[in-house]
Amino acid sequence: MYVDNSTKNDSLPMPNETAWYYDIPLELPMSQQIILVSAFTLNMVLSIVGNSAVVCVLMSGHSNRTELTSYLINLAIADLTMAVFCMPFTFPTIMLGHWIFGAAMCHIVIFLQHVSVVVSICTLIAVGIDRYIAVIYPLRSRVTTNPTKIVIFVIWIIAITLSVFQVIFVEVTDNYYNGEVVYFCSEWYPSDRFAHVWEIVFQVLTYFVPLCILMFTYTRVALRLWGHSIPGNTDASRDADHAKAKRKIIKMLVVIVMLFAICWLPNHIFKLVVIYNVQLYYEIESQDRMRIINACVLWLAMSNSFVNPIIYGFLSENFRVDLKAFIRRCLPGQRHFLSISKSTTTAATQMKRMSFSQSRSQKSTNSPTN
Repeated sequence: MYVDNSTKNDSLPMPNETAWYYDIPLELPMSQQIILVSAFTLNMVLSIVGNSAVVCVLMSGHSNRTELTSYLINLAIADLTMAVFCMPFTFPTIMLGHWIFGAAMCHIVIFLQHVSVVVSICTLIAVGIDRYIAVIYPLRSRVTTNPTKIVIFVIWIIAITLSVFQVIFVEVTDNYYNGEVVYFCSEWYPSDRFAHVWEIVFQVLTYFVPLCILMFTYTRVALRLWGHSIPGNTDASRDADHAKAKRKIIKMLVVIVMLFAICWLPNHIFKLVVIYNVQLYYEIESQDRMRIINACVLWLAMSNSFVNPIIYGFLSENFRVDLKAFIRRCLPGQRHFLSISKSTTTAATQMKRMSFSQSRSQKSTNSPTN
């Protein structure tokens, strides 16, 4: 899951008395830099605005407060972390060809990038298992306290632990290029074999195994919801409405998982290709091509940070209702309007109750006595 912040120019030679000079600049052409800045800025703005809105809406909303809400907020926080601590440092490094943010930021950025990705995938697993228990074992889920806060705490502990271990191999190195010192932020492993094994193990643990778990849970859930009635309900209409509501939630969650898998798969493939063909990055002549490919797969991976708010908007009616209410509360002059509307609604409800009580009283008075 590592989001690479280096350009692997680590084989640049040290200068001798005459110094080394290259005709190929480290920086990408200006036209490509403009495209990168535009693409990553759009990605970053959409991610920050969208996920901030998700956190505010879900925390202030009332119509969709369930165990699932806490997990979705946690997922949005992870996406915000990616948008704030990954995107602003990724495209400048790709454009310039080297690291310019200092040794401390190198470790901090890579640490938070790993935390963000691990929290996202672990949260998706927690949601999948939560939905699995709620649908396959509905009676058990009703009598069992849902330890959502404990699960989220464990998710962050796992993410921090894995990320700390990953940062151990991070190092900032310096090289000379055309008489100037340039720096590179990358991972350095004890041996090539160790790097190969670690990359495969990390991808299996944080990508392929979680996807297998989610495929199993959502397949079982889909078979139950689309093939069987829900136990414990004798009312056919209520049973159908309950199943329909759960199907909508499952559809939304499956779309979230599928987009996560699609967005991150090219980045994993690229990492495996590079780690087994390091000469692709060592050869200066192929650097620009590899950096463009790297930029494309990273942009696609990071775009997953802004797709979830769009999914909620299209597939969750409760979220749309809470979003509209949140926007009305934030607009100037709307609070007074809402307070009047609430007072009017309350008064109308009280009038209806009084009228209903009077009607029942009259019927009771006019009814014949035995």
